[in-house]
Amino acid sequence: MDFWKHLKKIFSNSDKSDALSCGAQENRETQQLSHTALQRSEQEQDSYHEWLCSQNRHAMLEWINKSYEDYSNCCSSYDHALDFLMIPTVNGFVIHYDAQRWDSDHFVCFFDYLSTRVKELGYYCQVADVKSISRGGKVETTQRYFLKPPRQRHLPKHSEEKLDQQYGNIMITLCLVNERIVNLKFSATHYCDRAYKEPRSFHELLNHVCDTNLA
Repeated sequence: MDFWKHLKKIFSNSDKSDALSCGAQENRETQQLSHTALQRSEQEQDSYHEWLCSQNRHAMLEWINKSYEDYSNCCSSYDHALDFLMIPTVNGFVIHYDAQRWDSDHFVCFFDYLSTRVKELGYYCQVADVKSISRGGKVETTQRYFLKPPRQRHLPKHSEEKLDQQYGNIMITLCLVNERIVNLKFSATHYCDRAYKEPRSFHELLNHVCDTNLA
């Protein structure tokens, strides 16, 4: 499969592609096993707060910032574990999990952290769920945050003012196969409707969510 087609599949926002983003093949019989709200236990919340104060958080943020800088300079990433996708309506990145580089619990903490940082921009979480399916003898699980721009009052019919979509809709997805992490996907998909202003830059969004200067 062509590399860019593969990346577009990874960043697809449809429910059907949640399984594909975990590396599954198409046209296989699937069976939904569960679909529940995403909730963290007290122990997981304690681990998250410990991670926030750790060097692990800073190391991950610095790595993404440096990788994006390299990508911006030459349109490619030097690290096989991180890919960026910049197409007309979707901007984002996918981190391919490597157990030799990252602790799985820390990876989950980073997934939750991205959602928290986006909500600090005024975004609200429309969906926070966990879905598991059986496909080809494997169990594929997707944890997902779907965040939308701050709610705005509808403008008068004849108003020339447009709605501020900020960075568009933001999807953050953690994919697992047989309870093993496969990848983490972060994508911003903007509206093309003429009722909305042009989206703000992905570079600005990334600067916010990966700000290493926060305590």
